[in-house]
Amino acid sequence: MDSGNLIVSDEVGGQGDHQVKILWQSFANPTDTFLPGMKMDGNLALTSWRSYEDPAPGNYTFVHCQGENQFVIWKRSIKYWKSSVSSRFAGSYEMSPAISYLLSNFTLRVSPNDTVPFLTSALYRDTRLVMTHWGQLKYMKMDSEKVWLLVWVEPRDRCSVFNACGNFGSCNSKFDSMCKCLPGYKPNSIESWNAGDFSGGCSRKTNVCSGDATKATFLSLKMMKVGNPDAQFNAKNEEECKSECLNNCQCYAYSYESTQKDAVCWIWYEDLNNLEEEYEDGCDLHVRVAFSDIVEDRYCVTNYEVAEIVLLQNPLGTAVELVAWLLWKEGRELEFMDQTLSQTCNADECLKCVNVGLLCLQEDPNERPTMSNVVFMLGSESNTLPSPKEPAFVIRRCPSSRASTSSKLETFSRNELTVTIEHGR
Repeated sequence: MDSGNLIVSDEVGGQGDHQVKILWQSFANPTDTFLPGMKMDGNLALTSWRSYEDPAPGNYTFVHCQGENQFVIWKRSIKYWKSSVSSRFAGSYEMSPAISYLLSNFTLRVSPNDTVPFLTSALYRDTRLVMTHWGQLKYMKMDSEKVWLLVWVEPRDRCSVFNACGNFGSCNSKFDSMCKCLPGYKPNSIESWNAGDFSGGCSRKTNVCSGDATKATFLSLKMMKVGNPDAQFNAKNEEECKSECLNNCQCYAYSYESTQKDAVCWIWYEDLNNLEEEYEDGCDLHVRVAFSDIVEDRYCVTNYEVAEIVLLQNPLGTAVELVAWLLWKEGRELEFMDQTLSQTCNADECLKCVNVGLLCLQEDPNERPTMSNVVFMLGSESNTLPSPKEPAFVIRRCPSSRASTSSKLETFSRNELTVTIEHGR
């Protein structure tokens, strides 16, 4: 047929009662290609070829899970990619309305807006959707010169693969080593991790269910994609949301969102999976960690000619609250000091180092001390110093992951609203 549907039929009935019975049709039994006129329901599946030359069934299958309202790509028996039509927390990618409209055989109601035009079946002439043998679902349209142009593809990068970094592992495709464990977590298998196999995920370094809530805190990770929460409720404020998580040993993380209409708290009790950093529609995820796991490299020195405080070794390279600020705010600054120095380091000198360090991290450059003022404050006998405000961003210096053979250092800003360039004073 002109639609591309190959039909095998049989003529039944006698003279005057002629009927055509469809025995088989390609639209109900596709291989790797979906054409306009098909409908992706629970009975239809696209199966990739084994290779470019071999049309035998390959490793990847694309299906629609109607009960879960998800489109899924399976790699044999392993979930390789998934998408939902729409969800606040899906741990997946929202399916393009234009693709959903095609897959529904033009029955899905799609409301036009600034990003989605008014859709009609006429827009889908000379289009096709293909499940490739390497695992990508591609939507293509033929141009006026009879060339197939790529319009849409998923998974679009390494982090789009479902749970690419395993449980409690966060993905960032901008780096050669795309996976990192969340703060306070470590790889379950160092050997596999170093070999580039991140599927085993991560686990806690320290148990946070000791019964002492003061030994745990939350690190705020911005713009995170994460799987569905296990509970949600309307909270009066973020403190109520935080307390709900902190007082439950099974809570791994929470997220809080306040609007003019209401304020909602989401809680995660099960393993965090399908995590991705710098996700455009992501949430602010507050991950529960032990203080001892994030205050790693810190020391107090009495020689003010060389005074250094390393505030935080952040394994994500993304936004987190400064541990020093958390301790300062709660009046627990001395916990920032290495316990091996507790008997030899002067407490007042350590507090002064932390105070000056936080002053150097102020958002407004005019509120940061000059180097001469830093030297003066550290060498002064007076313990009266300006009180710091909450730092707005933190600079992390680490070896470039893009140039493993180079010793070049890169800087990362805490958010995308500020651009920090280092200049000598």
